[in-house]
Amino acid sequence: MTRTKTVIIQGHPDSVDTHLCHAIERSYVKGAASEQNEFETIDVGRLDFNFLRTRCEFESQEPPADIMRAQQSLATADFVVFIYPLWFCSMPARLKSFIEQTFRPEFMYGQDELARRQHKLVRRYNARMIVTMGQPYSKESAKKEPLALDMAVLFHCGFDVTDALVIGSASVLDEIKVANACEKARHFGAQAQK
Repeated sequence: MTRTKTVIIQGHPDSVDTHLCHAIERSYVKGAASEQNEFETIDVGRLDFNFLRTRCEFESQEPPADIMRAQQSLATADFVVFIYPLWFCSMPARLKSFIEQTFRPEFMYGQDELARRQHKLVRRYNARMIVTMGQPYSKESAKKEPLALDMAVLFHCGFDVTDALVIGSASVLDEIKVANACEKARHFGAQAQK
């Protein structure tokens, strides 16, 4: 049976792995684990890169070494899972900066100038999202589509987000609620294998 590679992009900007997002990542991997799956995590908080400030940097400069390694990982991924906290109604700035650094024109379009002008991507990715947010998540908040901006950014970079799990009230979770959140993530991972 063919092995599949899932790349998890851990988008919490703090490199200390004691946050809910890190516990959720471990639970997701437990749920999705099988002999046919291999997992690789890109921990954005531990990578060495700066914010892009100019178009020239974005289009012409060589990416930092950590970004090139991330590009190599993504180039061979079958699935990608984004895990991050929702800050100010969007992904943290560090994660957004990682996306800008990684999905430079050459990585997205190759060397084909016509493909770049026509926005014909080298490839598209199947992706899933697990997002934590401080406020409660309900049917009412879902109507406001809190992930719409992030999903638009990811779609532009070639990600077709097929499913998303939102865990609300993350800032006030006690031990039992953290365990419940992790169980949701484990179940979400198990569903990915069906």
